[in-house]
Amino acid sequence: MMLGFRLTALKRSIFAKFVVSFLLAGILPLSALGYFLMNAYFAQSERFNLNNLEQMTFYLTQNTGQLLNNYNEISKSMYDANGYPDLSQAARGNQIPVIDNWLSYVISSNPYIENAYFVPQSSREVLSRSRRAKSFDAAKFPLAELTRELKQNPKGIQMSPAHGEAYFSSSNRQVVTFSRYLLDTSTLLDDHLTVLGVFLFDVNIEVFDELISGLELEANDKIIVTDTFGKVMYSNNRMLIGQTQTVEMAQKEGEKRNAQLIVRRIAGTNQLLIGSYSRSGFLAQLTRFKVLVVLIVSVCLLLLTLLSLGLSRRFSQPIRDIKRKLARMESGDLDGALPVRSPDEIGQLTRGVNRMSDQLGRFIQEAYVAEIRQKQSELNALKSQIRPHYLYNTLEVIRMSAVSRDDEPVADMIHALSNQLAYVLDYGKSLVTIGEELANVRDYFHLIQVRYEELASLEIQLAPGIQEEWGILKLSVQPLVENAVQHGILPKESAGHVRLEISLEEPDVLSICVIDDGIGMDERQTDELSRRLGHRERPEDSGKPASVGLKNVHDRLQSLYGSSFGLSFDSYPLLGTSVQIRMPVIRAVDDTPGSGN
Repeated sequence: MMLGFRLTALKRSIFAKFVVSFLLAGILPLSALGYFLMNAYFAQSERFNLNNLEQMTFYLTQNTGQLLNNYNEISKSMYDANGYPDLSQAARGNQIPVIDNWLSYVISSNPYIENAYFVPQSSREVLSRSRRAKSFDAAKFPLAELTRELKQNPKGIQMSPAHGEAYFSSSNRQVVTFSRYLLDTSTLLDDHLTVLGVFLFDVNIEVFDELISGLELEANDKIIVTDTFGKVMYSNNRMLIGQTQTVEMAQKEGEKRNAQLIVRRIAGTNQLLIGSYSRSGFLAQLTRFKVLVVLIVSVCLLLLTLLSLGLSRRFSQPIRDIKRKLARMESGDLDGALPVRSPDEIGQLTRGVNRMSDQLGRFIQEAYVAEIRQKQSELNALKSQIRPHYLYNTLEVIRMSAVSRDDEPVADMIHALSNQLAYVLDYGKSLVTIGEELANVRDYFHLIQVRYEELASLEIQLAPGIQEEWGILKLSVQPLVENAVQHGILPKESAGHVRLEISLEEPDVLSICVIDDGIGMDERQTDELSRRLGHRERPEDSGKPASVGLKNVHDRLQSLYGSSFGLSFDSYPLLGTSVQIRMPVIRAVDDTPGSGN
């Protein structure tokens, strides 16, 4: 119960609404700005990092291709041994010393070649040479596995996946084995090639590790070299070597761990290089930027909150004081003046309320008791001036505008209200000129247009011959215009128009018509309004549209000028309403009855 009461109080508080609106006005732009900045930076950074990965993978592919091509050329050196005896003749004659010397030459030609082997076709004996002092076990040498693909491609070279030197004792080194047939060159053009032997050599896997050692890879990044069938020849993740890893499999795995996949074919070979790069790695800097943006936005929101609290208190506190003062005045307490804290429009408004309270007190003392029965209609008019019906509506316009705007239009609105208060608080006469009443209407309509963002427009037409110096009943037109806006234009929730026409109905009868294109009234509503205008106001009618505005004007006119004058109206649903004032023409305000108190 208490929580509901507090929520209701906050909804009605200009302070709370001003703070919330001020914060929203700051949060939305700041959030949008932060969102677009982060998106733009993320997109740019991601493109930059992806381009870097593409470039890095391209160069890695080029270097790997050159490396494999180099070892391919070494395998072809069997046919041109750089001064050594022809290996083909040595293979035919099983000249082991010649073959041994040639294998030693191969090992010395490249620092990463660990072992070299030659198996003559005639003897099938594995001849080996190693860079290091190791004991070779020919029985463990997987010759068939290392040369399996050569049967389908006798002129090609076979690269086997990285493996351990299990055929050497006390060695845990990882190597990649390359193998190529030594063919009888005289049979290259024949249908049946003559194989003289097979040449194999082991390359230390470190040569591939060095290719990627300069790359800034994350722990989960993978570099994979596969053959045509997806068999992994090499990977920085040793667990993958020898397994099957097709592009499709790599894509599915990359989607699971949010990785960027880049695939390149190694030039001059039938192998692929697959780079799988974790997005969490190259997006880490984006996360830091996101934290920075959130921190900046949070600080801005904190400053915005403090600023909104200060500004809202500065604007809302005087209005709260005025509201409490009006509530006391409504209950009959006219004592005490509000403190004027500033010389701006708020200060002018406060001074106006103080002046209204003082003048109201004097009026009650001097005139109200003596003339209460004779001037009932004037007293009703005075009540409508000082009661919240009029002033609260105007203050609500200012309040809502102050909530939604922090700019010059608010000052203009308060200035317009000050003009209205000065007009209302002038109790010297009950008749004013047409020009003065129209100025008050324009001030009121200015507030309405600002509050409802040009939802309603006003047109004033004076017929030829009408003089603005002529007299008119004070506060007779403004309630009609207010009624047209509040109960005609605003409920239809679209732009509307109010036209004010002043003309002569007869030579001595002034006609003032207020016409709107609002929602209008049906037959039941017009009958009820006619009943209220024709009878004294009942308690249950208090607060209804006509009981305060239209009826007040109608009663005052008939009290001053007789039953032949007053208000009449015409209304149609969805088309609008027309209200007419009929009163005598008053050409000299100060010389007419009713112009004084």
